[in-house]
Amino acid sequence: MLSGDRCGLQGHTRGVDVNESDGQYALINALVLSARAGVAEAQTQLLIAYTPLVKSMVKRYVYDTGSYEDALQEGFLVLLTAIRDYAPERGVYFSAYIKRQLFYHFVQKPKMVEKQPERNALRLDEEAGGEALPLGELLAAPESAVEEVIERREAADTRARQAAGLGQMVKKLAPRQQAAIRAHYLEGRRVRDMAAEWEMSENAVSQLIHRGLRRLASLIKEI
Repeated sequence: MLSGDRCGLQGHTRGVDVNESDGQYALINALVLSARAGVAEAQTQLLIAYTPLVKSMVKRYVYDTGSYEDALQEGFLVLLTAIRDYAPERGVYFSAYIKRQLFYHFVQKPKMVEKQPERNALRLDEEAGGEALPLGELLAAPESAVEEVIERREAADTRARQAAGLGQMVKKLAPRQQAAIRAHYLEGRRVRDMAAEWEMSENAVSQLIHRGLRRLASLIKEI
């Protein structure tokens, strides 16, 4: 369990501003490094802290209300992958980086798919069944889109609900699902390698990942 001193974000598990201050940058960067090292609580705190951003981007750019839940799940997948791929040495704040990644996924990537119809068959469960997709290939978003400030959650009781829900959310994910999601999206491991190590079929590992993501998206949505 990360203490407040170790994780540096005690009391900050809320929606974060894309325009981070230097102090906030240091705190978030430390948390990202812990998450990349496999600290489950750090990973979960980042998911909670950036949930408002994911929801905001989905609401802004996904116009089909019937696709909202699937889009939300994809947004969390993008966040998990961004944690793995983030390179702080490039001097880009993590909040700006993840916002650009989400913008690319929900706006620029669909435009590319429209231009290349053969790619339309690519879906989330196929991503889970193959190699982790390199979403770190960044396309520049319009400056106005990057600089928009993401709305903060204003009510103190909402922040309290997020913090209280952290432990419960972790407990409700099956241990194997947590391990599969971390290995595939945070460590970049291939499904076939995970299946060999765990003595499972590739299909079984893919199902663990897919069901874990759906469960995670459902739990975070309730916070």
